[in-house]
Amino acid sequence: MKIASVPLSAQVHAYGKTGQKTSVPRACSQAPDVVEISPNVRPLGEFLRAAQSAPDVRMERVTALRQQIEAGTYRVDGRAVAERLLAHTAAQL
Repeated sequence: MKIASVPLSAQVHAYGKTGQKTSVPRACSQAPDVVEISPNVRPLGEFLRAAQSAPDVRMERVTALRQQIEAGTYRVDGRAVAERLLAHTAAQL
């Protein structure tokens, strides 16, 4: 429908009369809604709870790395980083 060529009054009436309320009957349900979780998925909930309860930051590791960086002794093994990136990428395929 081209709105530009249709008068405003026709546009309003195309979608029903304005100001007129209509009631929509509700569907009656005898039983409440129920959600069932598959037994195959339940362990994921346990993993999620375990991950949420684990500390986000290993402070002893952060402190050790910070000291190495400040002392100028922190070194990155580029080969190890590359191998882990490749392994991770291969696992995603």
